[in-house]
Order: sequence, then C-alpha cells, then structure tokens
Amino acid sequence: NAYKGERPGQRFINPEELNTLLAKENDPLLLVFLDKKMVFSIKAELTELFNLFGEKLRIMLLDIEYQGVVTEKFKVHGFPAFIFCEQGKRKASFVAVSEAGMLLEVVSKNMSDTSNSL
Repeated sequence: NAYKGERPGQRFINPEELNTLLAKENDPLLLVFLDKKMVFSIKAELTELFNLFGEKLRIMLLDIEYQGVVTEKFKVHGFPAFIFCEQGKRKASFVAVSEAGMLLEVVSKNMSDTSNSL
C-alpha cells in the first residue's frame, strides 16, 4: 500500500496496524490523520520532522476513511489532525496547522519532554 512520495517511517496504516503499534510501541509516535490526496500539503513539514528526529520519532499516516476510529480512540474531530503519542497514549493533539512551524513546535516540545523523562 505504498503511496507516491512516501518516506520510511511515513506510511499509511489501517486501524489494526494502529492498535498493534500503540500496544507495542513505547517510542514517540506522530499519527497524522488526513485525506490521502492531501499528503502533499504537509510533505515539507513531515520531511523536516524526519530530518530532525529520524528514527526517534515514528510518523504514521491514517486516511480519513478511518475517521470513526480516530474520533473514538483519540477524541479528535476534524482533519488534518496531528496526534502525538507516547507509550501508546495520546500526549498532545491538534487539528489543522494554522501557521507554518506549529507542527514542528508541538512535536519538538513533546520530543524534549520525552528525552527529559528518560
């Protein structure tokens, strides 16, 4: 299920894969909930995060067809939604990027919180 422009650590997953990831993954995870056709609109931000944090941050994409799952599991309504998880739990989330740099700022803050707690 690879999509054009996909990078390592940035791929679309289904709800079953999400549940497995949340159950097993203790490392920071950024879940991006958006329309597959819109991935190009946040590609630069995702690439910047990937370049900054590399393998320390997993970035997974979830298509809007799974909106019910996202709403139920994370209590997040709307898209694009960015959900930062740690140890399988939502730590931070927001809908849409209202200004350039906001995604980087939120992830960086939570990544530094993560390294301080180790």
